[in-house]
Amino acid sequence: MSNNRSIFSRIPVEINYKILANLHAKDICSISLVDRYLYNLCNEDYVWQLMCIYQYPNSRILEVKKSTSTLSTHEWKDLYKKLTKLVKFMAEERNVCWLDDDNQTYWKTEEDNSSECGKVIHLNYVWWFDVFSKIQCVQPGTYNVLWRIKVDKNFYGLDNMKFTVTVNSNAYQENSESIILSEESCVISNNTFKDIAEMNDWVEYHVPIRAIDIPDGGIDEWYDVECKIHEDRICKSGIWIDSIRLVRLCKTPLRKEDQEKSIMEWLVSFF
Repeated sequence: MSNNRSIFSRIPVEINYKILANLHAKDICSISLVDRYLYNLCNEDYVWQLMCIYQYPNSRILEVKKSTSTLSTHEWKDLYKKLTKLVKFMAEERNVCWLDDDNQTYWKTEEDNSSECGKVIHLNYVWWFDVFSKIQCVQPGTYNVLWRIKVDKNFYGLDNMKFTVTVNSNAYQENSESIILSEESCVISNNTFKDIAEMNDWVEYHVPIRAIDIPDGGIDEWYDVECKIHEDRICKSGIWIDSIRLVRLCKTPLRKEDQEKSIMEWLVSFF
């Protein structure tokens, strides 16, 4: 027997699969760096299939599959990436009041190479401003909310815009109803939009509310995050919107020797 054989290869592969299926992508990347055996194991598409099945409701997996036209040979790894994506593009989502492809009097869809999706939306003018997006099945963690926006120097009426973030709990069972877990709102002043306009560029605007916490609901409960901007009292113009993004707050990284110790302790806990 070779002295270079990985200690992890002595663990039955079914147990390794079960362990990896309960981890998130960042953990998988860290573990794949331990040795060649774990690297090959973590790159098996079967591992990513188990991660999808263990970590997301079947209804959500089917929904994402239907919306995906093409996947590479790493089908499940690609699907997991889509399931865990924490960004929505408004030019694709279209959840915007008065946004109409046939009538661009109020909102226009414009091409923009700086956007990941290649398109953004631009407000000509509206009284009823209502922009909404929902990020589904967000994994446990603490997140900040960022809107990627740009403001024209000749904008008007953007004061008192209300930004709202709602966390809903879902059982993802037939006839089940969402329950509001938390909701935070803030009103943004005209001076903030003036500052953004002066930058003359895209800004990832951090919504000034406390970070949102997504608990671990196990296999029976999942959490959606709804993000909204609303104002309906005055006419407004001159804002561009690209996307809404959740940014996970990272814990302080461990030293290398602590990482190795943590991995070993974590593996031992399964036995």
